[in-house]
Amino acid sequence: MAEKKVDEKVSAKAAKLKAFFAENKMEMFQDQNVNDEAQTTIFRSKMAVKGQLLPFAILLDQSVYALVQVQLAPAVAVGDAFEKVSTYLNQCNNRVRMFKFTISAAGDVMLNVPMTFKDDDFNPALMNAILVEIIKFLEVEYAGFMAQVWTSAR
Repeated sequence: MAEKKVDEKVSAKAAKLKAFFAENKMEMFQDQNVNDEAQTTIFRSKMAVKGQLLPFAILLDQSVYALVQVQLAPAVAVGDAFEKVSTYLNQCNNRVRMFKFTISAAGDVMLNVPMTFKDDDFNPALMNAILVEIIKFLEVEYAGFMAQVWTSAR
């Protein structure tokens, strides 16, 4: 009996997104195949917002879920600051419907956009439009948001 081997196959969504990036000459993404059973691919890049380069990732796999995740501030919600920052982020989550703000295990403040797509319905142009919406939102809100996060982190 042959041993089941996980190879470097990518999900249908990841293949469509790679093709979209190539077709549109979007060369700013680095992709990483996780080589797991879900065929997870992580596309990493950075977005320029208010003079800052914010790392972000698009996570795609065989499930119906897709996730865009932007790191807004590294390691600010640690120790005593965790409660204050999380209280502020909860207020943001109640105010902003499209985006969800979270804190990673390392205390990083993250902006998440969870989405659902079946492989057949995955639309890379929509994914790109969501990235544009994130940038528009951050161009308007980032300075005030970060002022609140830094104040809360003290």
